[in-house]
Amino acid sequence: MDKNKDIKGELVNAKDSKGVDDMDTTIDRYCSVTESLEESLKEMKLIRQGKLPKKSWRDLFSELQVEDRRNQEWFIILFILQDSRKI
Repeated sequence: MDKNKDIKGELVNAKDSKGVDDMDTTIDRYCSVTESLEESLKEMKLIRQGKLPKKSWRDLFSELQVEDRRNQEWFIILFILQDSRKI
């Protein structure tokens, strides 16, 4: 049975009464949930073996902030380059 049709075969809205998409909606991901979980478990194993350094939440958050700043800088550079080509 099609998830967008009711028992009579009539099309229904894919959102529930609160306006939230149903759980069958797919999200574009770089990998599957299974692959992501397997990768995380491999990383945990390497951390426990001492082959990867442990990171605190502060360390992770700090790295994400640095990465975000770099992305913003690249966006600004690309915007300036694109804007200069219009002249």
